[in-house]
Amino acid sequence: MKQFSFLFLAFLLLSVTVSAQKGTLQGKVIDAISKETIINVNVVVEGDEGTGTVTDIDGYYQLKLAPGTYNVTAKFVGYKEKTLEVTVNENILVLDFELEEDNILMGEFEVVADVAQDRETPVAFSTVPLERIQEEISVQDLPMVLNSTPGVYATQQGGGDGDARITIRGFNQRNVAILIDGVPVNDMENGWVYWSNWSGLQGVARSMQVQRGLGASKLALPSVGGTINLLTKGIEAKRRFNVRQSVGVNGYLKTQVSGTTGRLENGWGLTFTGAYRRGNGWVDQTWSEAWFYFVKLEKMFNKHSLSFSVVGAPQSHGQRSFKSRIAVYDKEFAAKMFEGSSDLYKLMSDYSQGNIAEDDYNTALAAMNLSEEQLQQAEYSFVDTASISGDYGIRYNRHWGYLQRNGATESELLTERVNIYHKPQFTLKDFWQPNDKFALSNMLYLSLGNGGGVGSKGSGFAPDRVTGQLDVQSVYDQNQSNPIFGCAPCGTVNILRRSVNSHVWYGMLSTFDYEANEHINVSGGLDLRNYRGIHYRDIYDLLGGSHFGQPVNETNPLYVGDTIDYHNDGFVKWGGIFGQVEYKNAFISSFLNITGALSQFQREDFFIADSARLSDKVNVPGFTIKTGANFNLTESQNVFFNTGYLNKAPGFDFIFNDNTNQPYGDIVNEQIIAFELGYGYKSPRFALNTNAYYTSWLNRPLISSIEVESGERESVNIAGMRALHRGVEMDFACEVIPKKLKWEGLLSVGDWIWKTDSSTLILADELANIPENLQFSANGVHVGDAAQFQAGTSIRVEPIKGLYGNLKWTYFGKNFADFDPSRLTGGNADRESWQLPDYYLVDFHAGYRFKVKETKFSISGSILNLLNNTYISDASTRAGFDLDQIEVFFGAGRRFSSSLSITF
Repeated sequence: MKQFSFLFLAFLLLSVTVSAQKGTLQGKVIDAISKETIINVNVVVEGDEGTGTVTDIDGYYQLKLAPGTYNVTAKFVGYKEKTLEVTVNENILVLDFELEEDNILMGEFEVVADVAQDRETPVAFSTVPLERIQEEISVQDLPMVLNSTPGVYATQQGGGDGDARITIRGFNQRNVAILIDGVPVNDMENGWVYWSNWSGLQGVARSMQVQRGLGASKLALPSVGGTINLLTKGIEAKRRFNVRQSVGVNGYLKTQVSGTTGRLENGWGLTFTGAYRRGNGWVDQTWSEAWFYFVKLEKMFNKHSLSFSVVGAPQSHGQRSFKSRIAVYDKEFAAKMFEGSSDLYKLMSDYSQGNIAEDDYNTALAAMNLSEEQLQQAEYSFVDTASISGDYGIRYNRHWGYLQRNGATESELLTERVNIYHKPQFTLKDFWQPNDKFALSNMLYLSLGNGGGVGSKGSGFAPDRVTGQLDVQSVYDQNQSNPIFGCAPCGTVNILRRSVNSHVWYGMLSTFDYEANEHINVSGGLDLRNYRGIHYRDIYDLLGGSHFGQPVNETNPLYVGDTIDYHNDGFVKWGGIFGQVEYKNAFISSFLNITGALSQFQREDFFIADSARLSDKVNVPGFTIKTGANFNLTESQNVFFNTGYLNKAPGFDFIFNDNTNQPYGDIVNEQIIAFELGYGYKSPRFALNTNAYYTSWLNRPLISSIEVESGERESVNIAGMRALHRGVEMDFACEVIPKKLKWEGLLSVGDWIWKTDSSTLILADELANIPENLQFSANGVHVGDAAQFQAGTSIRVEPIKGLYGNLKWTYFGKNFADFDPSRLTGGNADRESWQLPDYYLVDFHAGYRFKVKETKFSISGSILNLLNNTYISDASTRAGFDLDQIEVFFGAGRRFSSSLSITF
C-alpha cells in the first residue's frame, strides 16, 4: 500500500511538472488585404494529430505545447494554407497569420488595386481595417479617422457634413490621389475630392490604405503627398447580412442595411448596402440629409471575374463656408491669443469700466513685464474685441436667419449656404487570369455629377449685430417695396443664387500583369479619361422681388432659373500609359515604374461672343519615373528606399484665364523630386515603422490677384514657385498582453517651407496691362494649412472576450494659417504666417461583441473630444496678417454616438 501511494504521488508530481513545462502559443489570423480577423480558421500542428484549434469570434487562437520546434498551419476554405515554423518555450509566444485568398479575386486585388504589402512594397503606408473604421467613424467624416496616421492632418473645416479636408505631409487633397477599387476619383479639373459624395463608403469598405509619398500605384497620379486606396467588399466575403443603427448628439441618426451572398455555386454573387443619415450638425444650422447606395453584381466563370457596380450618395446639407475673426466667436479667447492668459484682458476690462484706479492699473501692468510691442498689441486687441460685435460662440454660423414671406403664417428658417449633390459612379470590370503567370484587367467607368451650392448674391445681406444671424427679413421687405423706384414688388440685386458644378466623366483602365519567372514580374497598361465639367450660376430665390435687376422697367429682366454671372464648360481629355518591372526574392523586392500622360484642355464660355466662345485646345504632356527597393535584413527587420521624379500638367484653373477664355501664354509643368528612406521591425508582439522623406516641389502653381495700373485687380498665373517638404515619421504597435492590452503610438515631425526668394517671378499671361514680373519673397517661410508636428498614442483594452475600450490622444502643433505667398511684399517680405495654438484631442471608443448561435451582435459607443477642448483647426490670412485680422474655424466640441449592429 505504501508503495502504491508512493508511485501515485510520484506520477502526480510528474504530471504537474510536465504540465507546468508547457508553453502557450497564441495569436490571430487576419485577411492579408483587409486586415480583418477571420473566424473558424483551423490552426493545427503538423505531424501531431489531434493538436489544433479554431479561431474564435475575434479571430484568435491558443494552443498549449511542450517546448520545441513546430510547423503550425492555418487553414480556411477560400484561402491559401500558410505554414510557419515556431520554437516554443515555457513562456507565452505570439504567432499571427496573414492569409491570402485562394481564388482569382486575390490576383485581381494585387493587379488592379496596387495594395502595398509589409516587408515587400518599398513605401511608407498604413492600412486601416474595416473594424477600426467602424469603431471610430462615429459622427465624423471618413478622413477624420486617418488623423491617427503619421503625416496626416484632417479637419471638418466649417463643420458641414461631408465638408472635411485632408492633407498628407503638408499637401492638400488636390495633390493626394484617391482611388476606389483602383479607379481615380479626384476631380479632373481641380483635383479636389468632395467627401459628401462618398459619405457612406465606410459601410462598404473592405479596407483603407494610406500610402504616403509617391505611393505604390502604377498610374500617373497626382500623388505628391500620398495615395488613399479604398477597397470595397465583394463576393470574396462569406455570406452574411447586417443591420446597423446609429444615434448621436445633435439629432444624428443613421440606418444601414448591407449584405453579401458570397460566391454562389453558379459563380454569381451580390453585395449591397443602403443607408439613410440625417442630423442637425454640431455647428449651427449645418443640418444634413443623405442617402447612400452601393450594389455590386459579380460573376466568376472560365477564369474570368466579371463585375458591375454602382455607388452614389444623394445628399443636401447646410454649410459654414466662411471663416470669421476670432473675436466674433469668442472675445476672451481672442484676447488670450496675445499673451496666452486672460489676466491682461481682465485687467484692461476692469480699468476701462472704472473698477480699478489708474495707479493700481499701471502697477499691475508693470508687474507683467510686457515688451512695448506686446503691450501695443494687447491694447489694440482689447479695443478691437471690446468694440466688435461678436462673442456668438464657437458654433456660430452666419449663413442663416428667419424669414416670414407674404401670406405665410409663421417664419421659416432659411439657410443661405446649402450644398445639394448626387454623383453616381458606375463601373464595369472584367478580370481574366488564364494561368498562374498572366492576368488582364479591363475597367470601364462612368461618373455623372449633378448639383451645386446655394448662396447669397448682392451687398444687402448682412448679419444682425446683436444676434449675428443673417437679416434675411430686411432684404425680403425691401425687395417687396422699394421706395426709391416706387414699385411693389420690385426688381432686386439681392437674391439667392445657385452655383451648379455638374460633370460627365467616363474612362477606361486596362492593366496586364505577367510573371516572367519566380523573381521577375512585368505589368503595364492604359489609362484613358474624358471629362466635361458644366459650370453656371442661376437664380434660385428672388426673395420677394419681381425679377433680378433694377429698375422695374429694365430690359430683359431675369427670373428664377435664368443664368447669371457665368456659364462655361471645361473639357479635359487624358491619355496615359504606364509600365512597371518588379524583381523579388527572399531578401529584396524592387520596382521601376515609368508613366507617360498627355492632357488636353479646352474651355467654352457661353458669356462670350460666338467667335471666341470656344478656346484653343491646350495639350500638355507629362511623365513620371519611380523606383525603390525593400531589403529584408532578418526575419524581423527590413529597410527600404524609394525615389522619383514627377513632371505633371497643372490643373485646369492654371491653364486658362477666366477673363479672356484663352490659355495663359506659358504653361509650365509642375516638377516634383522625392526621396524616402525607411526602416521596419516586426515581431509577434511588437511592430515599428519609421521613415524620413524629402520632397522638392518646383513650379508649384499659384493663382493670385494683383493690382494693375488702372487700379483694378487681375487674376494671374504665377510660375516659378518652389517649396520643400521634409520630415520624419514613426508609428508602432505593441501587444502588451496578447488579446488583452494593445498600445499604439505615432510621431510626425515636418519642416515644410517655401523656397521662393525675392528674385523676379515671371507671370505667364499675355494681357497688356499685366506686368511681366512681380517682386515678393517667401524664402524659408513655413507652408500653411496643416500641422507640421503630430504625436499620438492609444491604449486598447479587452478585459473579457468581446468587451473593449480604446482611449486615443492626438496632438497637433506647428500649424500656420493658410496664406498667399505672393502677398509677402514690402514690409511683409519673408514674414511667417500666424501660427495656430497647439491643441490635442482625446477620443474614447468602447463596445461589446457577442454571438448568439449564428448571429453576431455588436454594441458600441464613441465620445469624440472627450475633454471638450476649445481649439482652432483652420485659419486664413485672407483679411490680413495681423492677429486681429486672422479668420478661423473652431473645431467641434464634445460629441457622443452609439450604435447597434446585428450580423447574421
